[in-house]
Order: sequence, then structure tokens, then C-alpha cells
Amino acid sequence: MRTRELLVMILISVAAVAHAQTIGVWDAPVPGELLAANSDALTALLTAEGYEVRKLSTDELLDATTLSPAELHMVLIPTIGVYPPEGVPVLREYLQAGGTMVSMGGVPFDRRLQKSDGQWQALMLPDDPTDEVRAIADFEAGIPEGLLTVQGGEGEDFGFEVVDHEGEAGKYLRASVSELGQYEYVRINLADTGDDSFSILHFRARGDENSATLGMEMNESDESRWKMVLPLSTEWRDYTIFIPHMLSYATEDRGDEGDQLHPSKLLRVSLGFTKGMVGGGAHRIDLDDVQRWRFASSKPEAISWSTRMIAATVDAYGDLVKTPGESDPLATLFADAVEAADGGWSVTVSDLSPPLEKDGSLGRRRVGRVRGLSVEDGNAIPGMVANFHDGDLAGASLAAITLNETELLDQPLPQKTLLETLSYLLRCPRIVALEPSFGVEDGKPEMTLTATVAGPALGADEVWCALTYSPGLNELAPEQVPQTLAMTGVPQSTHAATLAPRERIHISERLPTGPLFSTSQYRASAAVWVDDELSDTAEFTVDVRGVMGDLCDFLVERQTEEGTFTGSGFVDERAARGLLAMYDITGDERYRDAAIRWGEHEIDIQREDGGYRMGYGIGTQGEACYVADGGEIAIGMVRLLNYVPEDRRAAFAESLQRYFDYRESFRLDDGTISVGWVITGMWMRDYPDDSKLEKAMRSDVSRGFVVGCTLASAAAFAHVTGEAADRAMVVHDSRWFLDDGIKTTSVMAEAAQWAHYFTPDEGLRGEFAQRMKKTLVPWMPDSRSWWYASGGRAGVTLSALNYYATQIEADPVAQAQVMRGIYEMVSEAVPVLRGSEHGGSAAAAGDAGGNWGVEFACGGAREGKAKDTD
Repeated sequence: MRTRELLVMILISVAAVAHAQTIGVWDAPVPGELLAANSDALTALLTAEGYEVRKLSTDELLDATTLSPAELHMVLIPTIGVYPPEGVPVLREYLQAGGTMVSMGGVPFDRRLQKSDGQWQALMLPDDPTDEVRAIADFEAGIPEGLLTVQGGEGEDFGFEVVDHEGEAGKYLRASVSELGQYEYVRINLADTGDDSFSILHFRARGDENSATLGMEMNESDESRWKMVLPLSTEWRDYTIFIPHMLSYATEDRGDEGDQLHPSKLLRVSLGFTKGMVGGGAHRIDLDDVQRWRFASSKPEAISWSTRMIAATVDAYGDLVKTPGESDPLATLFADAVEAADGGWSVTVSDLSPPLEKDGSLGRRRVGRVRGLSVEDGNAIPGMVANFHDGDLAGASLAAITLNETELLDQPLPQKTLLETLSYLLRCPRIVALEPSFGVEDGKPEMTLTATVAGPALGADEVWCALTYSPGLNELAPEQVPQTLAMTGVPQSTHAATLAPRERIHISERLPTGPLFSTSQYRASAAVWVDDELSDTAEFTVDVRGVMGDLCDFLVERQTEEGTFTGSGFVDERAARGLLAMYDITGDERYRDAAIRWGEHEIDIQREDGGYRMGYGIGTQGEACYVADGGEIAIGMVRLLNYVPEDRRAAFAESLQRYFDYRESFRLDDGTISVGWVITGMWMRDYPDDSKLEKAMRSDVSRGFVVGCTLASAAAFAHVTGEAADRAMVVHDSRWFLDDGIKTTSVMAEAAQWAHYFTPDEGLRGEFAQRMKKTLVPWMPDSRSWWYASGGRAGVTLSALNYYATQIEADPVAQAQVMRGIYEMVSEAVPVLRGSEHGGSAAAAGDAGGNWGVEFACGGAREGKAKDTD
């Protein structure tokens, strides 16, 4: 088969099967304000459309024998987020067995339905107090006595002032900091506020444009710590917090199963943020109407846990947060659901399996194809259809109409959307996945494009499916495919199969690489027809330059006044290098200038002893300063030497010299280098690993990662200076790296790449090449998420792999894995980089984007080698 812009027709002959389509409609025992549609109205509508409808009581909803694909083709949930928690595992098993669910309103499983005295009821947090209110602080009389600021480092301090409300009576507290170093909180005493029945904390808050997240900590009388993270906006917002849902943080013997924060034992609440949440620079929070409300329950199980709150809290505060053990994986699917201003919401559909990497790295991957819902005259109903083909829900389909409002069926567009969704899921053949895979065939790399097609519940007549691959991004409408095939005379490959109801088949076509084959910019699509009627389509695009442009625009917009992107130096240097790559591609000076601003900031804050400040802050024990982290920052600084104005080049070179003098000062008698200034005992010989030092101390312990994280910049710096001593240092440290048996993956792959490129010693170059051949190339096919493991940090592997494949050996495995890495990082399949278009984290963008884009988008893809630094 010749290399081509591939258009392959596949004919599937399917026998129609007479089979009743039964939809189970939950007759939910909740008030009208919690229903998106009345079950009687739904039954009448669906019956008129030819569906068989069965009303389900709540007890039937919890019965696994009733809730099975053999009994019900679909389960329709008409509530606005309400569901009985004990029913979620039953529903998950139904979906795992191939069932289909449609949720009609709100974030699914966001509200709890429970049985009390034999009756089902949904206990909701009130928007307004239903019983006694106790005021904690309203700021009408000024700043309350005992109001304190809690800050992380010297020189930081929230400034307090009481401000008049704009356009209304009353005053509020404004707390602001000009330069956030570590963390800032407003602390308010709660010791005299009542008993367990006062289980709600209410307050109003808003932030500035630079502060989109609010962190909260509560303390009991035993000084235990409990955290929660909430969204913050520039508009006033009311917060109603169910106190027993606070998550235990960094407190031994608290927060285990059965333990909770007790409202009757509260000492204080602290409201603010950390630098990791909101970045550096100036920040502000406005507070008002801090109150305690009496509520019907103080039991944690009385109210649904917010999976989104749990996810945000763990993301902000890390592994020291204890999460509740009751969360079902189906409910956690919606942990990333984001409410929109128009009342809708959006969600990323991802794997329900445990993390894919043994080291605990986040193993998120798209396992379901998401399809948008109806659009008419410019009006859209927010919603999605997810057809799962992998992971815990493989074989299931899940749809959601995402408006948080009642009586959807009274409106024409929501009604039309619902009927189209049901028809799509039950009456149409669907493309549930369109994915490439990458491998080696006959000693050459190749891509295989595979569409997974699912038969409808009733089966189908003849079904046509076409797969299309096109270099570049020229769009080919599905209905144009047959005519285009006829005109081009592309050989047709047809397949015949019989699809049973709900059966899924895989249709694949191999695309050997060749002169017309593109791995960095292409479009792939699939379409399926019944007779001449188009039934479903799917497509994905890979556009390296486009995604890098979006990413770099995001970084420019995200950059703080001081020049940082996240505040962590080893992350920000990757962002800066990605910006330099895009400057080389586009000539857009914004990218170069943003990278230089970061470098100038590093010089401004560089320690007197030459260490690069890492952005981790200065605590009560002083400042840790690791040699390894500084070595990664130095990579960005040495890259900048080619781009800074001539009159600043000497300053950057001097800064690098100061860092390498600092690095050398930690050289031990055995020739290795110790970790640096540390504040934990794990880097000291005579201290227990978990001990906290009274002050920062010089480490007397060396680790292989020290040379691994510093060898790349050391090799480039020795090339810049040309000094014999610097070259000897690189030869010595290369020997250390190689003799230590370090595997060349992630940051260590970058070290090997740069050392191989800059080291003139041919013997060492050969050893680095062999180490990469032995440990880099074989690792990639066995790793399911190397392109964004370690929080995105491992993405640097792509640059090193491309360097190996283009500069050392044209290994077909390496070439295939380069193709795979590009697809996984750039396509819509894994939202690591795509998330940056929608306000994704700068950390993920810097780590994942900067890592791979640094040399790949510019030097790797264009030249296949690192840019010479002179």
C-alpha cells in the first residue's frame, strides 16, 4: 500500500435485530426544584417517540437485578445532581456491563438522597439560614479584636483595612499583600460560637484578578488542622461550608475513617492562599458576614461530599490531606466538573483506573470520546456524550444535559436535545473511539489508525465507515469522502461484519511513514453512514505549532510582573525555554522578551553565595537551596545567552559562573556533590530522615540526581567558557553519571542529550549514546504515560528521544515513540496542554509544554539537535 493522503472505505453488513428499547426513568422522590423534568412528562414524551418506558422507584434503582442492561437499555436520571449514594456502585456495575445513563441536570451525584424514617429525602445545604445565626465578624465596628494574619516568610504580612461597600450600606474587611512569598491567611477566632448543631460556616468573599482560589483552614481545640479549597472570583460570592466536610491535614491520628472536624470544638478559621495556589505578586481578599448557622445535621454522611472540592484541596495541599474513603470511582469521574456562569458546567472525562505509573504519577488519560450536544440558531445546550472504550467503564455510554434548572421539557431546545441524544445512543451506530497507535513493522515506524464502532441497541442495516488521514489540517467533510475516493482512485479496502446489538468492532488501517507522511501536523477523521444518511463522525488533529503557540500565549499572559510563571524556578525555566523556541519559529518578540524577563528575575533574586533561588520561600528554619534545582534553572539561563541584548550578556554569564562556583563549593572528597543547603534530616548523615532541622544546614550527603539535574547546564556552560577546568569538570561529572548507572529517562535523558552534544570526548559520547540506547529507547513502549508523568516533568524525554533518533541512530522504535509522544501531548486526547487554552495551570503548561517544546518544536523538529549555545 503506497503512502498517501489515506481515504479507506470500510463496508460493514449488519443484520437488523428486532429488540425493544426500554428506558428506565427514575421516579425521584424529590421536590420540583430538584427535578429537571417530571417523570410523568418524560414517560409521555418518550412513549410518543416509540420508546418503551419503565418507571423506577428509588428502591428499584438500588436493585442490581433491575438495573441491568438485559432489563434496561438506558437509565434516565431527571434530577439536578441528586442521587442516593448507595446506588452509585450499583449504577457503576450497570455501566460496566455495557449500560447507558443519561443525566438531565446538574453535576451528577453532587447531592445526596438518603432514607430517614422509611422516607427518601434530599438534605440540602441552605442558601439562607433556616434557624439561629451567630455572627462571628461583620466589620461594621472596624477590625475585630483578635483578628490576625498568618504568613509564611519574613517580610510578608497581610495589610488590613475596613472598606465601605460600593453602592450599599455596610463595611467589609480588605486584606492585601504586595508580594506573596509563601502563604497569607486571615485568622478569625471561633472559640465562643456554639455546639455541634452550628455545623455551617457562612461568609462572603471575593478576590482580585490575580487570586482565583481561596484556601481555608479550621482548627479544633486540639490544634488539629482541617483544609478546604474553594473557587474565588472578582465578584462577591456567598460560601456555605458544611464544617464536618473539612479534610484533615498534616495531623497525626485525626481524619481517619469515622473521624471528623467537630463544630463544637472549633478554635478558629483562617482564610487566604498559598503561593502555589495563586502565584507570586500582589493579592487581595475581601471578607464579610462571617457567621455560624444552626443546621439539621452535623453528620458528614448527611450531605454529599463535593468531589470537586476534594480534588482541589488535594491538588493545593498535597498528600498530607486525608480524603474520605467513601468516594465511588463513578462519582470521582466528575471531580473536575466546572460550573459555568450561564448555569451549565463542563467536565473532563478521564480514566477511573488507579494511576498508571508505579511512582504514583498522575495517570489521567482520555478513555471516552466526548460529543457535544444540540446547537440551534446559535443557542447551545451545554452537554456531552461519553462513549467509553477503555478503563473501568469500557463498553458504557454516559450522557449529561448540563443545565442547572428545572422543567427542561417546557423548552423546545432542551427537549430537542434530549430526543437527539437518546436517538444517538439507542438507534444509531456510533464511533466510540478514534485513536492512533504507533509501532514498528518490517523495521520501519508506522501509525495505525483505529476506529471503534458500536452498534445501536436495535442493530443496524448496512453501515459504511470511512477513515481519513490528511497531512496538514485541511478539513474534509464526511459527506465528501465517497466522491473524493472516486475522483482520486485511492484503493478501497472493504470489510464485512455482522454487528449484534451493542456489539463493538475495531476497524484499523496501517499508515506507513514516508515522504508525504506528517507526524507534527495532520488531521484524522472517521465517519459512519446507514444507507446514505450520515450517522456519526469523529476526528482529532495534531498541530505542534498551533498548540505551542497557544501554550506560549498562555505563558505570556500568565507571567507575573516580577517575571515568574509559577514561582518554582525549575518549572519556570522550562516555560522560558519553550518561549525561546517559539520566538525562533515565529519571530514574535513577546516570547523572547518574556523569557528574558524571567532570567532577569533570577539574577535579581540570586543568593549572595551564588545559589539560584528555587521559589520555595524562606521559612522559620531559613532557606533550603538545592544544587540540583539550581542546575535545572541554569539550563534556562545558559539558553538565554543567545537571546539577551549584548550589554546584558556579561551579566548572565557572570550569574552562571556564580552558580557553578556555588555548585563546586559542595564538592565532596570522593568527587561527588552534596545536595546543598537543606532543612530535613534525610540529606544529613547524623539525622533521622523525617527530622526537621532547626535551621538550614549544609548537606553532607550526595545523590545521583544532583549530577543528573546539573550535567546538562554544566556541559553547555563549559562550551560557553571554553575553559579547560570547566571541560575537565564536565568530563569528571559525566564519568560519575555513567558509573552511577543512571537511567536516561525524564530529566536524566536531558542530561545525557546535552552532555552527548557538548562533550568533545568521543569516548564519553559513545558511552552516553549506549546508555540512551539501553535505558531510554526500550523504556518508552512499556510506559503508558511517560509524556506527562511526574506532573509533566517527564515530558522532557521527548526532546531527548528525538535527539537520539535524529542525531545518534535512526532507531525505528525511537521514531515510533516520537510519533506517539507528539500525539499524546498535542492532540485533544490528553488535555495536558490543551487545558492551557481554558485557564489550565501554569505549572502543567511549564512542565509539560516547556519540557518538550524547548528543543523539539524549534531545534528538534527542524534540525534534530540542540541549539548551539555560544
